[in-house]
Amino acid sequence: MTWESVRDFFVFRSAEKADPGFRAWTEHLGRRGLRACAYVEFVLILVTILVREFTPFGPKPLPLGSYLYFTALGVVALAVAGHPRLGRHSLWTGRTIGALTGIVLVGLDMVAGERVYAMLDVLMIMLVGLALILGTFWDTLAVGVVCGGTYYALLWRETAAGRAQGLDPASLLLAILILLCSALSALNYGRLRSEWAARIAVIEAESRSAQAQAAASTVRLAAALSHELNSPLGALESSVDSLAAISARIVAKPEGRLLDLQHDVISVIRQSTGRLGQIVHSMQRFTNLDRADVQSVDIRQMIDDVVALCGSQGAHIHVDIPELPRVMARPQALSQALAGLLTSRDSELHVSAAAPNGSIELRIEGLSLPHGEAADPGFAVDGTRVGTRNWELFNARQVVRALGGNLHVTGGQVLISLPRA
Repeated sequence: MTWESVRDFFVFRSAEKADPGFRAWTEHLGRRGLRACAYVEFVLILVTILVREFTPFGPKPLPLGSYLYFTALGVVALAVAGHPRLGRHSLWTGRTIGALTGIVLVGLDMVAGERVYAMLDVLMIMLVGLALILGTFWDTLAVGVVCGGTYYALLWRETAAGRAQGLDPASLLLAILILLCSALSALNYGRLRSEWAARIAVIEAESRSAQAQAAASTVRLAAALSHELNSPLGALESSVDSLAAISARIVAKPEGRLLDLQHDVISVIRQSTGRLGQIVHSMQRFTNLDRADVQSVDIRQMIDDVVALCGSQGAHIHVDIPELPRVMARPQALSQALAGLLTSRDSELHVSAAAPNGSIELRIEGLSLPHGEAADPGFAVDGTRVGTRNWELFNARQVVRALGGNLHVTGGQVLISLPRA
């Protein structure tokens, strides 16, 4: 055990200072815990009235002013928890309200000669604080010192006046329980910090995976574009050279055959430029260069664009998609997710779609996946190399879920459900 681990066990404040996200999370937990403390105050009033006023074996009744006092503390707790600025101090407010509640309860019971109930008051405050108010070792110990200190101070006064016998085993046990609750609070704080660190690690891993998938999609897109652009560019270059030669001969000696040949060359040029224009438009739709982030999307057109741009880099893709209602999506993210699924090493894929029950269902068949395998990322060992597995499915599922849909995997089928626009 190092000094840093001991310091973190007792303090932990370095985590909140270094990570604004963790600090915001603890503030959220503080607001929720403070609201629960307010309800505990109200329940405490009811239970106290029932036990102290209507049971013959219970402790002595409390003054009416104490009930008003507890009610005021509950109202303050609700007000602070719901305030946009004061709510950031919910944790400290909860501890303060717990200490103030303990001082009054313990003080009234000790004055009434109810030592056992005074110790139970301290223990109740510590357990409620442990369950509802997030805190470090010192935070919880401070509340215990205030409540327990009130008990021991009044016990010392009663002993000095000859009305008590001083410390007994139960009083010593109370001090041990205060220390135990403080240690449990520190362990709970550390557990939450570890959970937050694990959550951040998962988010960072997903982000790196998404970036890697986007980079891989970009590489495939570049390769597909180079293949698609090469043919019309070659035809265009050859036609321009031919047109220049024909024009020179026409100038020297006009002939009908040369004029017909010139017309044919011009037609080839127009076809090549038209093909280049189609590729550019498909690329714009694929990368969403000229659209907003979220928009109404024609899923059939998107599939056609993905197949046109990336299909040559993977399987033979058969598309059977009728006219469908549009969906609301982020075209760039959804296009890259679909490209990751369709540009696989499988020999033949079949893509179909339907529109049942107010949603769009897209089915991709032919992927080489074990039956029942979930769309979760993993790693696979191939000889001496370790590679990734299912990252395309994982990224696609994350994109689809962000759009309010879902992705299911059954054997070699991937079923994607998207809400209509």
